[in-house]
Amino acid sequence: MHRTQSVVLVFLVGLLSACGGAASAQPGSTGPSSWLGGAMGQQRLAVGQYGQTHIGVWVDPPNVAPPVDRGPMALSLVIDTSGSMAGDKIQNARFAAASLIESLQDGDLVSVVTFSNHATEWISPTIVGGATRAMLMNRVQTLQAQGGTNMYGGLTLGEQHLQRAAHSHAVRRLVMISDGHANQGPSDPYSLGQVAAQGSEFGVQVTAIGVGLGYNEHILSELAVQSSGRLYHLAHPAQMASILEQELQMMRQVIATNAWIDIVPGPGVRILGIESLGGQMMGNRARIRLGSLLGGESKEILLRVQVDTSRLGTHPAATATLVYEDPAGRQSRQQNAVLHYEIVN
Repeated sequence: MHRTQSVVLVFLVGLLSACGGAASAQPGSTGPSSWLGGAMGQQRLAVGQYGQTHIGVWVDPPNVAPPVDRGPMALSLVIDTSGSMAGDKIQNARFAAASLIESLQDGDLVSVVTFSNHATEWISPTIVGGATRAMLMNRVQTLQAQGGTNMYGGLTLGEQHLQRAAHSHAVRRLVMISDGHANQGPSDPYSLGQVAAQGSEFGVQVTAIGVGLGYNEHILSELAVQSSGRLYHLAHPAQMASILEQELQMMRQVIATNAWIDIVPGPGVRILGIESLGGQMMGNRARIRLGSLLGGESKEILLRVQVDTSRLGTHPAATATLVYEDPAGRQSRQQNAVLHYEIVN
């Protein structure tokens, strides 16, 4: 088993080495304790030079313990029950789902969606507690594998469950488990990725788990990228339970929820594209939704930009604003940073 690694961090390290430091903090930011930083691909450009370069922005939350009074979590398991999941795969999916439900805390919200030819609400959104836990665990033991692979339908239904969760359940995670290729309904990476991107607007992140060698890595990767989630490859179905337990432990380490970054270009600067993570252009600015942030887990963003090289001096390239809530969703916080570039003879 391995988790996919971000290549953006390597690029950003190169940016820092080249320009000698991070972005300057704007007045009103948290200064040295700020989680937000950034760097220009080219800090200095010659007057009249072609001005296309990159901007790197990162969020580096401190590695601290999460608040004791964190709010409850919302989790939707979306499980491929097509015919190819028969045997060891579906047996391990049953065991992993039951183990996960057993580990949830009272007050957490859970649902289970299956997809084969159609998407099915196997377990409707249910609050975990003394009166429901055993029922939920018994219900997932009845999962069966047969039919095609309507991943789009399963993903859409799971997203709907989480988007309707109460605001008190600010940590929201959809776990997709699949061993194959989508072949029912919209089946291309872009269409499925857009469902994940829309869910990210409600704080939903996707953990995509590919089982075996036959799954569509492009689709599962797009789900993770567009929601600022994670992608796992499982060589053996027996690894499901440990991965779900690992995900649950990470969800409990959340120190910020509903996080997003706005990047507004300075005068004469144009954003040409968002090179990493899921993001969208809103007029002339870029917005990247990060969902929940873990202590000690960095997020990196790379933008391609065109800067004005007609005037000598130091100029603002962009202002980055990080907005997030505490894990209980009770208080919104904001940090800012400004990146500059210099035009020289």
